[in-house]
Amino acid sequence: ALRTENIWPIDWSPEQPTTHYWFAQVRDVIEIHGLAPLQIDPEAQRLVQDWKSKNIGSDDYLTITLRDTYYPARNSHKDEWKKLVNWLSSDWDQRVVIVPDTEHAGDGRYTAIAAAAALNPMIRHALYADARMNLGVGGGPMTLCWFGGLPFMSFGMLRDNFNGMPEFYQKWGLPVGSQLPWAKPDQRIV
Repeated sequence: ALRTENIWPIDWSPEQPTTHYWFAQVRDVIEIHGLAPLQIDPEAQRLVQDWKSKNIGSDDYLTITLRDTYYPARNSHKDEWKKLVNWLSSDWDQRVVIVPDTEHAGDGRYTAIAAAAALNPMIRHALYADARMNLGVGGGPMTLCWFGGLPFMSFGMLRDNFNGMPEFYQKWGLPVGSQLPWAKPDQRIV
């Protein structure tokens, strides 16, 4: 059994995950003080630019972040994302960088920049910041986009689990069908 005495927030468990701060509190602070986007790390930005110049030149790219964790209810539906990648690549000639979940970063299926982004949040942030659009399931890494002023489309927010129920988002202050109050046109919860 998982020992939880040293886990924060108190009473967190995989079966009943909880959060300490609710989105409504974060939203209220942003409404008062404005969104202060995260600053991109210059070294991470240089690394992404070097990768881009060597691999795709001046072309734009999209990122797709796959979630594949111990908690299947919140994971990406990889077969559906694969269909989207094929469609974007073949029908629309789009470059797509697939960023894996951290535990799969080193299994050899992903590009070096995607694996590095999966392991290093500063590189992930720089990769997202340079992308034309960032796609993924809600929460986790996508919050770099949500709170970083970066373009995104977050999917799969409603799930049959503790923090995927409409009541959870209502409690957050983000009712189903709404968007982040500070969202720009290229920032959408779908």
